Amino acid sequence: VSAWWRVIESYQPRRRGMAPPIGVRVVRQVTDKFYSVGKVLTVDFIPGLVQKATGGDKSTVAVIFAARGVTVQGLCMGKCSQHGLLGRQPYILVGDPETECPGTCAWPFYPSDYGPKGVTLRPPSGNVGADAMVISFASALAGIVTDPYNNGFYGGSTFDPTEAASACPNIFGSGAFPGYTGKVRVDPATGGAFNVRGVRGKKFLLPAVYNPLTSSCWTPL
Repeated sequence: VSAWWRVIESYQPRRRGMAPPIGVRVVRQVTDKFYSVGKVLTVDFIPGLVQKATGGDKSTVAVIFAARGVTVQGLCMGKCSQHGLLGRQPYILVGDPETECPGTCAWPFYPSDYGPKGVTLRPPSGNVGADAMVISFASALAGIVTDPYNNGFYGGSTFDPTEAASACPNIFGSGAFPGYTGKVRVDPATGGAFNVRGVRGKKFLLPAVYNPLTSSCWTPL
């Protein structure tokens, strides 16, 4: 995971030949057990959820994960997560890929709705929804760090920008092509596919990201 994150850090101006580190930590967690805004999440409800998540602390990034069965306005239309702004408060919104557009948002752990079907992989943790959410969250996190206020690193228009991860869609390893993730590893004990290891050796499948130093999509393998 650290090598993947260093590519995101490389978007910064370099000091003495190195990009300064960007630290990320969880500072607050809130669970909305009783669906306070219902199960159809529209843009009108985002400010209240962001306020609940951050406690009003604008120095944080609110990350909202939709529960199973919650429909999110704007997702399932070519994207599985998004990041935005409320004034100067950045936030990330991730839909539940197992119930919302699994053929798009849960691939490669679920058969694709478009193009070559390819091979469906087993998720590294054994949980399709959770591991697909990791991919969507990683994509949005890469975008919000490199383009937090819609004036950073992006291509195309500000209304539908191409960012660090969305510039390299459906690529997880070298040699990828439509319907094929590219080179990944497989855990012999579980059969789960992964391309990075995190804390305590935990396995994840992370998306490729655009490397500004090589002007190409970077993959862990």
